Amino acid sequence: MAERLARGRDFTRLISLFEQSEELPIPQALMTETVQRTSAALGRPGPGGVETAGADVEDRRAVRILAGEALLARATQPALTEADRSALAAAAAILADAGDLLRAARAFEAAENLAAAADLWGRLGDLDAMEACLARDEDRRRALRAGASALRDVEECLATGARVEALRILQHVPEGVAEARMLREIALEVGGRLVRTRAVSLRVEQGRSIRLASAPAALGRDPLAEIPLRDPGVSRRHALLTFGEGSAAVSLADTGSRLGTFLAGARLTDATVLRGDSEVTLGSSCRLAIEPRGADRMIVRGLSGLDAGLIALVGTGRLPLGEVIPGADGAWIEIDPSGVHLGHEPQVPVSLGGQRAGARVDLLHGDRLHLGGGLTIEVP
Repeated sequence: MAERLARGRDFTRLISLFEQSEELPIPQALMTETVQRTSAALGRPGPGGVETAGADVEDRRAVRILAGEALLARATQPALTEADRSALAAAAAILADAGDLLRAARAFEAAENLAAAADLWGRLGDLDAMEACLARDEDRRRALRAGASALRDVEECLATGARVEALRILQHVPEGVAEARMLREIALEVGGRLVRTRAVSLRVEQGRSIRLASAPAALGRDPLAEIPLRDPGVSRRHALLTFGEGSAAVSLADTGSRLGTFLAGARLTDATVLRGDSEVTLGSSCRLAIEPRGADRMIVRGLSGLDAGLIALVGTGRLPLGEVIPGADGAWIEIDPSGVHLGHEPQVPVSLGGQRAGARVDLLHGDRLHLGGGLTIEVP
């Protein structure tokens, strides 16, 4: 209706319409479109293709100012939404057409159209305001470039499995970038799924699970123990496996369990060095085989009850997956304060999400990795 009135140069009704617009239940987006279409119609020739001078020009100016004011009254300042920014920009444009450059410049600033605001401040002769807008516009463009660069770098890191590096980049993203919200969501999602414990379970073919743990390793029913056990006779933190200095063998100590820890039928009272492959019993029925593999790792196997079938590789530094997972030669697990990482030799292809992974993959809960030879490894 407003557009038809503008084409017909019915200024009396147009002025009345915009004077009463605050009372009309019109959505802001529709009001913005109405003002834009009215302004365009006012810029075209009137009925018969002939424009009259004097009063017609003043009437069109009055309509434009009222339309701009109607939008300014509806928009939140500073702009909180895209609808607010669109309304303020439309109001600024129509006020500028009407010659109200001061309010138009302020509205362009509120709409974050700083280049347009700077142009109007220059036309008004306010060079300080113009330079301030130009400086803010350059800062915003710099932030946009930084945000786009950060998003590109983060996506590349995530695709190759460098999740720790992605989080480092996300922590240094400057405030005010357009991608800030998206980047914060990525940081929360990746940070929440990153495996940060001193041990990890890997699920391989036929649902079989392998435990990889850093030494020293606690054994017990505590789910957070490096080697969690299910036997009801085992205490929450039952025993501790460690390595001695240099080439010393594996050491086992009871940590105050209720039913004790036994080696060759004898209850342990102090930390005891295990000479070669050993069978130990935790409590009354949890039997474990412990197989030292050099000075820095060992394999723990469950032999009885609910823990029969347990396989855990415990050690320091690299834990070679080939020792506990057939077909995983050339790949290993490393555990450090930043998380749990899968490394592999260059000749061992590893893919993540259908894409070739990097030489070191920072593991997330829910990962599904494919190693060369058709082996699939999942991180619960």
